[in-house]
Amino acid sequence: MSDLDALLRDVEREARRAPFDVCRDTYRAAGRDPAVPILAGGSLDARVCCFGRELGRDEVLRGEPLVGMGGRRLRRALHEAWIGPAPAAERRFEAVLPRVLLTNTVPYRPVDNEAYDAATVARFRPFVERLLADHWRGDLVLALGQTALLWWAPYAPPGAVEALWDDPARRFRDTLPAVIRGRRVTVAPVPHPSPLSPFKKEFAAIVAARLR
Repeated sequence: MSDLDALLRDVEREARRAPFDVCRDTYRAAGRDPAVPILAGGSLDARVCCFGRELGRDEVLRGEPLVGMGGRRLRRALHEAWIGPAPAAERRFEAVLPRVLLTNTVPYRPVDNEAYDAATVARFRPFVERLLADHWRGDLVLALGQTALLWWAPYAPPGAVEALWDDPARRFRDTLPAVIRGRRVTVAPVPHPSPLSPFKKEFAAIVAARLR
């Protein structure tokens, strides 16, 4: 068993240990066991990690993070920044996957797509830490929106994450140093890629600037 397989087994064991709010209807429709995590997509060798909130319906149906409507907007922005325009009908953007790691604060889909509570995020935090510190080899994290950014507060200087998000002039321009299990990374907030985001029109440009 590889180290990553061991991590996935540990996540699954934790999920089976006690119930939490997971959307069983979605997993049933996908023919998936709701205790089996969908922890990451893309490449562990990538320099960039795109870090989201949690899985949506499309992510469970397809078995990978950030592949729903918002995820496709993110993947298209990455494609445009690294490769160039992609066909309008493109959905998975496979060409970008060797260049990015895709993961979330919790590797499960919540009921009604509501954000997981603090206790559930804390419960699965050690496993996401292990993914990022022990398996991922990159150093730049694009945190997708406020919830994803705030996950990083324990690894940054006290108050730094909150202060950055609270300053609209700096929020999508400045970066933060973070140390996770001894590994130094840079965290760069970007807007959430939701089609409902007020930054919908600027999203691709902000992502491209972060990658530069």
